Amino acid sequence: MKAIYFFLFSLCLQAATAQPLQRVAPEQVGMDSRKLMYADEAIETAISNKDIPGAVLAVVRNGKMAYLKAYGNKRIYPNVEPMTANTIFDMASVSYTHLTLPTSDLV
Repeated sequence: MKAIYFFLFSLCLQAATAQPLQRVAPEQVGMDSRKLMYADEAIETAISNKDIPGAVLAVVRNGKMAYLKAYGNKRIYPNVEPMTANTIFDMASVSYTHLTLPTSDLV
């Protein structure tokens, strides 16, 4: 139980001391911006196929933000609201893996 409290405390401490990432061109961190267009196409295809309403793609390399783009809508019912790069997503059941993996290492 102490391990869980320590993990939650360290997670809160990390969030409280987080620094904003420096925005750079993809080429400045050794990436090809033309290859990022494949991710653009994949996300836009998923939106047009109505698989997802929207998404935010952030690519970070070497501690620098190389790419950030919002696609589609964050809400489609009862009214349409476009996605922004600052949209906060609900983690829901995805957060279980963040707790179970560190806890399983202790067992």
